[in-house]
Amino acid sequence: MVRSGIGKDSGLPILSTILIRTEGKLLYLHSTNLEIAVQCNVRGKVEEEGSIAVPAKTFFDFINLLPKEKIDIKTENETTIIISCQKYQTKLFGMLPDEFPLLPPFENGKKITCNAQELKIALSAAAQAASLQETRQEINGVYIFYKHQEKKMYCVGTDAYRLSEKIISARADFSEDVSCIIPLKTVQELSRSILNKESPECEIYITENQILFKTDTVECISKIVQGVFPDYKSIVPKNFVTKVTLEREEMVRAIKATSLFSKGDTNDVLYTFEPITEGRGHCTLSSANTGVGENVVALDAEFFGNENSITVNYRYILDGLSHMSTEKIIISVVDTQSPCVLRPVGDDTFTYLVMPIRE
Repeated sequence: MVRSGIGKDSGLPILSTILIRTEGKLLYLHSTNLEIAVQCNVRGKVEEEGSIAVPAKTFFDFINLLPKEKIDIKTENETTIIISCQKYQTKLFGMLPDEFPLLPPFENGKKITCNAQELKIALSAAAQAASLQETRQEINGVYIFYKHQEKKMYCVGTDAYRLSEKIISARADFSEDVSCIIPLKTVQELSRSILNKESPECEIYITENQILFKTDTVECISKIVQGVFPDYKSIVPKNFVTKVTLEREEMVRAIKATSLFSKGDTNDVLYTFEPITEGRGHCTLSSANTGVGENVVALDAEFFGNENSITVNYRYILDGLSHMSTEKIIISVVDTQSPCVLRPVGDDTFTYLVMPIRE
C-alpha cells in the first residue's frame, strides 16, 4: 500500500525511502512523492518508540521474501536497522528520519463517508474514461460530486471521446454540495492498493487544495486538481430514437470478433439497428479492412424505436462493458452524429457515453 506514494526519479533520494516509526502499539509506514502521501499502520509489539527512513524497494522486496512468521525490526543507530525472521537476518542502511518530508496535519476538511469497496468500483469505472493527457489537467483525473439532498456521490471521468459516471451512496457531516477533481494517478493508486478488501468504510476529507482518504489502516493525502470539470450533463442525450437490450457476454464476443477487421487507426465498428417485429430486432456489428477482410455479426435484441446506425471505437465500448456486471445491457442511440449511451439493465447507477466516429 505504502509503495503508492514513493517518489520515482525525483532527484531527491529521501523520496525513494519509506519512513518507519513506532508510536503506542502501532508501527507506521510513510511514503510520499510530494503530490500524494500514504500512511499505513500495522499492529505489533512496540518495545521502544523511534523512527528511521529506509530504501523502499530494498525493504519491500526483502520483506516479501521472508517466511510468514514474526518479524523483528530494531534500529542499530539513527541510519541502520536490523531485520530478523527465523533464519534470516539483515542489516539495512537508511537515512536520517528528520529529512523525510512529513505533510502538515490535515484539518477542517469536509467529511464524506462511504463503503470502501463501492468507492473503489466507482473510481475505477470513472478512471477508465479519464484523459491520459496531463496537459489537460481538468480531465486528467476523476471528478467527484457529493449531492447532499440525494446523499449520493457521483464519480465521473472523460477524455472528450467518452464519459463514465458511477453513483454510490454516501453520507456527510455537512449540509451542502461539494465537488473536486482527483488526479488520475491518485485514483489509480487508490483502486490498485489502498482501498483494500479489509476496510469496510472509507472517510473522505476535502479542503480547498487537498483530499484525504482514510480507512482503518491507511491514510492517503493528495493534491486536488485546480480546474473546472466540463459540464458533462449537457452532452448526455435526454431523448433517444432507438434503444436495444442485448446479452452482455454475447455483445463482448461479437465486438472482439468484429474488431479483428476494423481499421487500426480508428478502431471503427459500425452498429446497425433494425426492427423485425414489435419489441424484437437485430443489432448488427460490421467492419471491413482492405488488407484483412470483413466481418458481420447479427445479434438478436429487444428493440424499441426506429432503424438506426452509429460507428464507434470498439475499444471504448469494451472498456465500458468491462465495468458492467449485469447479464444484459441497454444501448441507446440518437443518430450517427450524437453520442450513444450504454447502461446495465437493472442498475441506474452507471452511465457510459461514447462519441461517434463521424464519416
